[in-house]
Amino acid sequence: AVAEYSGAKQLGSGGVFKELLSQGNALIYNAVTADEIDAFAMADAGSLFTFDGFTFQGVSGTTMTLGYVKADLTPGTVNIRYYTNWSDLALVAANYSVGDALPAVNFILYNFRDGLKQLDVLNIPTLATAIEALDDSVDAAITYVYDPVYEYHFESSVKTGNNIHNEYLQSVLLAANPADMYQGVMFDLARFLGALYRAAGSTIVAIEYDGIEYTWNETVGLLGSNWVDESEETPVTLVSVIVDDFQAMVLTDTVNLKLMDVNGIIYNLEITFNIDMDLDQAVIDVLVDAVSYEYTPTYTYLANSVVYDDYAMYSEYYQSVLDAANPLDPLEGIMFDMARYLGAVYRVTGSDITTIVYDGVEYTWNETLGLLGSNWAYYDEVLMADVTLVSVIVDDFQAMVLTDSVPLTFRNASGHEVAVALEFAIVSETVNYTQDFAFLTTATTSYSTSVQHTDSNGFAWDLLGRQNVGSWMLGNAADLSFIQVTAQGGISSISFDVVRAFTNTNVRSGEVFVNGVSVGTFNVDVNSDVSQIITFENINVSGEVVIRIVTTSPGSRGAYNVDNISWMNYNA
Repeated sequence: AVAEYSGAKQLGSGGVFKELLSQGNALIYNAVTADEIDAFAMADAGSLFTFDGFTFQGVSGTTMTLGYVKADLTPGTVNIRYYTNWSDLALVAANYSVGDALPAVNFILYNFRDGLKQLDVLNIPTLATAIEALDDSVDAAITYVYDPVYEYHFESSVKTGNNIHNEYLQSVLLAANPADMYQGVMFDLARFLGALYRAAGSTIVAIEYDGIEYTWNETVGLLGSNWVDESEETPVTLVSVIVDDFQAMVLTDTVNLKLMDVNGIIYNLEITFNIDMDLDQAVIDVLVDAVSYEYTPTYTYLANSVVYDDYAMYSEYYQSVLDAANPLDPLEGIMFDMARYLGAVYRVTGSDITTIVYDGVEYTWNETLGLLGSNWAYYDEVLMADVTLVSVIVDDFQAMVLTDSVPLTFRNASGHEVAVALEFAIVSETVNYTQDFAFLTTATTSYSTSVQHTDSNGFAWDLLGRQNVGSWMLGNAADLSFIQVTAQGGISSISFDVVRAFTNTNVRSGEVFVNGVSVGTFNVDVNSDVSQIITFENINVSGEVVIRIVTTSPGSRGAYNVDNISWMNYNA
């Protein structure tokens, strides 16, 4: 069988296997230089070659690109189509970055395509074994036990492929160091990096991070990681660089490392972590529950919506609602809502909030104040009186110290503090204006019929064309038919129904203008008696607008009916 032939890769299409002449012959690869690769011609196709000098240049679709540099320093590239068919190249794609040097590659010249040299890579002899050994080294590091024993802070650690993911609890990390929650994460990382070298049988001799290579220096004498950058006058530890990057927010939850063996084989390791903010969540749960707290008698919030997201309680208000509540001071409604919400933070079932800190001052609950909403206050020794939190915030809004956000810190009975901002936004209410022609109760036969109408919003309509019962007919362009409305509140989009007025298939068309500027043209389906909806979006004109629909039907008998005009308001 063909399968018995060692090294057999492919039979030509239509070939018939006749006889097995030999088995197990050693393959002989001809060593080539970059200059020889650059000079490859079709005569070289099918020969076996080996080259130690390729660099990984990336993948695109199913094609991998390898680079080389000639003796005169001129770069060149070759392609491998369907690189995923070759297991060694799949390892390269998973572990190597652009520019990384590959070990010796055994290949044949396969083809010239679009002026590019194409290879089939038979193997990279040392790669699979070396990467497997590096992967085993990572596994050994995970189970490595220090003496004395080091207890990792994470709740769970899972290795999937080239990724290690650690899950932490905020409560555990803060118990280890109340002043620095992330210290435990960095301690764990340092110990794991040390285990990468210390674990029995490890083949890791260097670690590359952010383009810098770190090697092991036992004289550093740290309990965990002794990986250092020896290129500096004073050796710099890998862990110190990673810690600095976390503090500078260059890193947030992921560390990417290249682990290398003595031959420079690369294993890409990604370490990720997540912190379950369980202590914060206990406080946040109270703040969220407070939104739905019901007062007796009932208090109706003016906010259109209240949403918690990422340490902010975001309240949205319609300007019209605030104006209706107090035309002289629309801000008053927001302050009333805030007072009731802060009161609910204390009153809601399950609350253990004992203190609110604002602008460096601590406010505690004082039931004797007897306010319906918030009774958070502090005692002013100078004034010899209680000062409420709400009164201070109101003063800061009036003084423009605050505009749309109140930064507060909430402390619970366990002493845990969480900073959450109360944020406000005032928006214009989204209004959909709709006008049908139900007020038209009689029909006319003339296309010069003129009708003026004021709708329920107080908007003025001016119609020229032919009046139907319940719709308006636009004639031909020569008839100058139009529908026009002068409205307040702007326009962001408009839609309306159109349908041919007669069964002929003459062309019917129209155009829509806002304040004299065309927003688009439309054509009416001349083969259907079913209404079609015409829509124009992203008009976005604010203030008073004049909306005009005109006919542009050429020739004669191109009339069509218009009904159900609808548009959305817009405020810049």
